[in-house]
Amino acid sequence: RKLTRMQALFSRGAIRRTISGHHRTSIKARKLHESLINASNFRSELTNVITTNNTKDATELAWIIRSKKIQINPIDCSRFLRVLPLHEVVNLMEDMQVRPDQFLAEAILRKVTTDSPILYQMEKLGRGSIDGEIMKAYGKLMKYGDIIRVFSSLPMSAWKKLGQVSWMNVFSAYNRTNQPHEALAAWRKMEESGMEPDLYTSTVLVTSCRNAKSLIDLKNMHHKITHMKKQIDVGLLNTILSAYVHLNDLEPVLQVARDVKSGEHNLPAPNAQTWTIILSAMEQTGQIDLDLEVMEKIRASGVDPNIYHWNSVLNAFRNKGDLHSLKGAMAQMISVGITPNHVSKIILAYALVESNQLDAALDLYRQLRQEGPLPLPRGAYQAILRSCTDNALLDRGKGIHQDLILDGMETDEVMMPSLMDFYMRCGVVKEADILFQRWITSGKESSSDDAVWTIMIDGYGKNGMSSDVTRILEMMKEKGCMPSDQTVGVTMNAYSHAGKIEECQALFQNMRKLYGVIPNEKHQTIMIDALGRGNRMDEAEMLALQLNTPLAITTLLGACRIHKDAERARRLEEHILNIEEAGVYTLLANIYGAAKMEKDVERIHKLMARKGIKKIPGASWTEVDGKAHYFHANEGEHPGMEMVKQEMAILRQQLKEFGYQHDHTALTRHFESKEAAENHLCSHSEKLALAFALANTQKGVPIRITKNLRMCSDCHSAAKAISKIRDRTITVRDANRFHRFENGSCSCGDYF
Repeated sequence: RKLTRMQALFSRGAIRRTISGHHRTSIKARKLHESLINASNFRSELTNVITTNNTKDATELAWIIRSKKIQINPIDCSRFLRVLPLHEVVNLMEDMQVRPDQFLAEAILRKVTTDSPILYQMEKLGRGSIDGEIMKAYGKLMKYGDIIRVFSSLPMSAWKKLGQVSWMNVFSAYNRTNQPHEALAAWRKMEESGMEPDLYTSTVLVTSCRNAKSLIDLKNMHHKITHMKKQIDVGLLNTILSAYVHLNDLEPVLQVARDVKSGEHNLPAPNAQTWTIILSAMEQTGQIDLDLEVMEKIRASGVDPNIYHWNSVLNAFRNKGDLHSLKGAMAQMISVGITPNHVSKIILAYALVESNQLDAALDLYRQLRQEGPLPLPRGAYQAILRSCTDNALLDRGKGIHQDLILDGMETDEVMMPSLMDFYMRCGVVKEADILFQRWITSGKESSSDDAVWTIMIDGYGKNGMSSDVTRILEMMKEKGCMPSDQTVGVTMNAYSHAGKIEECQALFQNMRKLYGVIPNEKHQTIMIDALGRGNRMDEAEMLALQLNTPLAITTLLGACRIHKDAERARRLEEHILNIEEAGVYTLLANIYGAAKMEKDVERIHKLMARKGIKKIPGASWTEVDGKAHYFHANEGEHPGMEMVKQEMAILRQQLKEFGYQHDHTALTRHFESKEAAENHLCSHSEKLALAFALANTQKGVPIRITKNLRMCSDCHSAAKAISKIRDRTITVRDANRFHRFENGSCSCGDYF
């Protein structure tokens, strides 16, 4: 009876209160307490423990449950969470084999803030019932590998139990571990389970499509998103558009641009990022006019145009070659309170270079250096060095090289090859060689990128150093870098211009076997050039007519000029009637002129006039004291023209005494007298530039001249003679190659 009464008292908490405090420390009291707890009344004791928030009693109650193997459920464990540390509750669950339900799992996992064994214990206890909650917890801790491990172990039947958040965690984990294709495979599993991604999950999947470079999946996802009942937000729109830009499919972005410009669309209001993406697509394609009107559209959408938007407009004007509008846009940009940044000024620098305003471009470059910080963005160096390269301005380019050294940019992966190209195209092979050797010793030669090798091979070829072409090609193969189709092309071209026809043909026939390069139209055209230069005209004509492209026919026509084969040129006329390039008709007139076929020359000139085709005027320039001086054929606009005429008179007298005879085959029209013909030949732009350089430089100083067209035969012969008469090294870079005249001979071996 006493025991029954004590049990009743215990159930009401009386015993617990009686034996609490120091009385509980007695062994007798503790044993009495343990003996009274059983499966029917432990929950009442648990309630009392929770009420008093007594962790010590809760720990003891958990021990009693273990020792007596009392069966507990997830609700009991949830209650223990209120008074026991998290790890003790999970240990109790593990000892008593309690399988957590979703409510208990969420309650426990919500408390896990760091990586701990608790996650793995819960994963083991709840396998098959709380997989989604486990993956969510791993996601919170950025344990992406564990998310993938859990998901990969799930049977197909478990996929249906996963919610949107769980699937989103899976897709994100694959994206974060650089496995976008696996994310797309998981998307297909999601669809197999009967669930479609919502807008939030779709955002993650769009990123997967982008990273996997899967345009088909992106279009599929985009289609599904547009047919959802809920309207997409601007964040998802931006993610979709940027994915299309990344995958080079700009039409969907342009369609959004058209819709926004027209004002007829059901898209979310574009924000600043939306406009940045749209303007980038418009800028790349040029399909929609990117002008100041677009700035008004941006403002009308509630967005203030930022520096990125203005730079897109500036670059669009640059791409159109509209320097005037670019400067106007920059002025308007400043007027609305936006200061041009480095990118804005670099765009302007490129535009100035492309408009041949080299002094203004150089001034802007110096301004950028003064403003700092240094080093400047790579584009600033590229813009100004490109102008020096294109115009063979050696002194200015050397100054840029010094800036690159001072700014720590000389060994930059882009600038170092650009410097090699600059020196090669200025004919300073030694400097290019030095940079190339440094590039080799740096270990960068093992790169799969063959751009540097191509630059060096092309440079050696154009400077008439064909043996070095072969040496570099062999070195390239030794370093394990396979030549690309472009590298093979410049190598063939070098052999062709050096008269190494057999080597060129061997490379053409074996390029597929040796390098896996399939001969293309460019390679075939170079082969036509090589055969023509080697006077194997029948073979060249057969290949040209087989290819039957304007470039192939024009190349064969060039061989007809070299070998004075006017009859073959006449046969080719029917193939060039649809070509609207002045150079082709000028070449044909030169061939007929050299053969004294005056009526045919006149006929070609009339044909050009009827078609509105004008001959491209010859232009040459030379650099003296760091400044470029430009000369045009038959024009006297240069301020130093009187000095040029005086020097030219001296040269003509010296040439006459030397025994030089002008090459009248270089004339394209008939002159009434020999004197008039020779006056015309002496007014060619390269001769004017040479006379100016001779008059303004000291004896022994090398002279460098650049011409926009191919050097004519008379200027070539005259330059050889003048190099002997004046004891000067004269380098002329024409449209095809370099000519280095020394001591009466040319590096091209008269093979041009």
